Amino acid sequence: TVAKLEALGRHKEAQALGELVVKLEETAVAAQEVKDAKVVLKGEHAALDAAKEVSLEAHEVCASLEAAGLVSDAKVVRELEQVLAGGEASPEAMAEAVERASELAHDLEAKGHGAEAAEVARLEAKLRGAANVGKQVQNERKEHAAKAEARAAIGEMHDMAAALREGGDQELADEIEVCVNVHNDPSVEELEGVAAGGKKAVAKLEALGRHEEAQALGELV
Repeated sequence: TVAKLEALGRHKEAQALGELVVKLEETAVAAQEVKDAKVVLKGEHAALDAAKEVSLEAHEVCASLEAAGLVSDAKVVRELEQVLAGGEASPEAMAEAVERASELAHDLEAKGHGAEAAEVARLEAKLRGAANVGKQVQNERKEHAAKAEARAAIGEMHDMAAALREGGDQELADEIEVCVNVHNDPSVEELEGVAAGGKKAVAKLEALGRHEEAQALGELV
């Protein structure tokens, strides 16, 4: 619609509408970022709750092993409990804790301590669940960061299109605007489309001898 107004020579209306569109886009981007942040925060709370639950379980198992006179085995569980302290163990540390719990359960079973082995096996299951929650949170953080970076790049491409349009390069500006016309939570396929369209625009800018703009756009895609 902005382009149509420009084509009709109604520059003031086109400018006013363009500014309104920019404000709406900025608001939508901010809202999406808040939504994504809430997803990550919810996951982090779930991971913390899972770690606390496993820590309590480890404490009980440790006490049970000590009561049975299995001091060295209780020490292993105590070390696992320390890994869980604070709920900030890395996915790698959690995976190692799961492995150690599994080995301890098998060792206890082999030594004839079936009841204690069953307790450690239950601890292992809870550890595994907490580890999976932790991995999910890590993936959500990475996805959140990647989307934020992508939205920032798309915003810069919008700015570049606006600058080109002001300079009279309507066709190039339209081409860039078309390729970045995605919603605020773009899929991988949409981002790939943005990159492909951006690279075509880079090639056109290079062909026109506009090397600085080509380089700037190339860094975004």
